[in-house]
Amino acid sequence: MTESENQHQNGQTTLNDVEKKIIRQVEYYFGDFNLARDEFLKKTIKENENGWVSMETMLKFQRLANISKDAAEIMSSLKKSDSGLLEIDEEKSQIRRNPEKPLPEGEGDANSVTQRSVYCKGFEKLKTSLDDLIAFFSPYDVVNVMRRTYLDKATKERHFKGSVFVTFKTSDAAKAFLELESVKNPEGEELIRKWQSDYNEEKKKEYDEKAQKIKDHKAKAKKVKEAVAQVPAIMLPSGACLKLENLNETTTRELIKEALSKSFVTAEDIAFVGYQKGEPAAVVRLRKEKAAVDLLAKVKEAGKLEINGAEVVPSVLEGEEETKYLDQCRADLKSHKSKGHKRRGGFQGGRGGKRHRSN
Repeated sequence: MTESENQHQNGQTTLNDVEKKIIRQVEYYFGDFNLARDEFLKKTIKENENGWVSMETMLKFQRLANISKDAAEIMSSLKKSDSGLLEIDEEKSQIRRNPEKPLPEGEGDANSVTQRSVYCKGFEKLKTSLDDLIAFFSPYDVVNVMRRTYLDKATKERHFKGSVFVTFKTSDAAKAFLELESVKNPEGEELIRKWQSDYNEEKKKEYDEKAQKIKDHKAKAKKVKEAVAQVPAIMLPSGACLKLENLNETTTRELIKEALSKSFVTAEDIAFVGYQKGEPAAVVRLRKEKAAVDLLAKVKEAGKLEINGAEVVPSVLEGEEETKYLDQCRADLKSHKSKGHKRRGGFQGGRGGKRHRSN
């Protein structure tokens, strides 16, 4: 007789690992927790005479088939169980739940299950199998262990979250488990433990808060959209945007306005200077039609335009470049009027330095 075979010592039966797994898996199928919910197995039991289920049918259950596909080995293993849950008919190669052990009343009720279920978190995520978890909880009065997983959308694979829902035979057994001073994972780290009902309530609160934030955000966006739609179209003059290039990095908007108003236009003629300190270019938007064309002519007549010690290169925005810039200005002005906050106004993407209102 080998070490892997069943042995009898002092009247006790010693089971090998495969036999233990077979008994545990089949008794799970016929146990209170699973049988109350397993519609296929319940239908099979109801349709067959006296509730017998053939080994041919049992081998359709994947987890059992993964342990053993040998019907004789399965029957032999089940005979060695001392739980009394199952009856064995070796001649016809079939099994059934002991008629003297009917399902408890209300076993399939979700509230009943939740009241004796515990949430545990802290297991190693990559290598922990369901068999590992079942073995871990085997010292406790547990009837079901459910691994919590998530779907990786990129790989279409499910991955373990490191947490489980554990259902105990009774609520008292679950309470006793929660009251243990310490329960550590196989790596020696303390597990987080709480009633599943408490966990569900915490998650519901998180989901509700998240849903409310999304709802509030959508309502705010809708309100802004409606406000923007009510703002009338903003008319801006064409030929009124002067682009200034070759600015040095210490130039400011104030220095640009000062240089222009000193020799070419008044400060009141300038509607806005779109510029952020450190950029090499700015756009000066004037208030009157063709004002930038006239300003450029004056600069050329003067010979040059110097700002903050640098000779800048002026040009009038035209065509698509002007259209794009003015569209951005209108959007910024419209947003400013509907929201009541300062707007963007700079060149290239609407960046700007110090913001101010303009018209």
